[in-house]
Amino acid sequence: MDVKMHCTCLQCGNQFTLDGTDVRKTEYKDSSGKSIWCTYFWCEKCKTKHFVQLDDQTTNGMLVELIKLLARITKLQRQNKSVKKYRKRYNDITKKLEAARKKLAETYADKTLFNAYGIEEVIRMYNVEFPEVSDGQEGRPSIQCNM
Repeated sequence: MDVKMHCTCLQCGNQFTLDGTDVRKTEYKDSSGKSIWCTYFWCEKCKTKHFVQLDDQTTNGMLVELIKLLARITKLQRQNKSVKKYRKRYNDITKKLEAARKKLAETYADKTLFNAYGIEEVIRMYNVEFPEVSDGQEGRPSIQCNM
């Protein structure tokens, strides 16, 4: 699935398009040593780092569960079997994941985290709103993102 996102840099106003190769995920530590995985992208013009998503051990566990459910749903769909209960579970976990990520963003916004080299970075969140994910062809999610 090829996802493209249209972005405007908060620092310089540059407008550009991102794809999956432009987005990075890196582990940081907070002052207590807790691991926080930060997803971000760089403005191609002014090189400002825009953080868009934070994860911790809890949200990473939810992601693993979602991946397993998606694989099961895909397998059952190929066998023309009902996936209703798995879709409900998938949607429930997705809602919990969104809430947990929102709480992380609120907790760590404008806070200092430490990268792998021990260098401090202040987390400035870039608000991203994704449209609802709908079923595309063959039951695969189809996504169109605008930032």
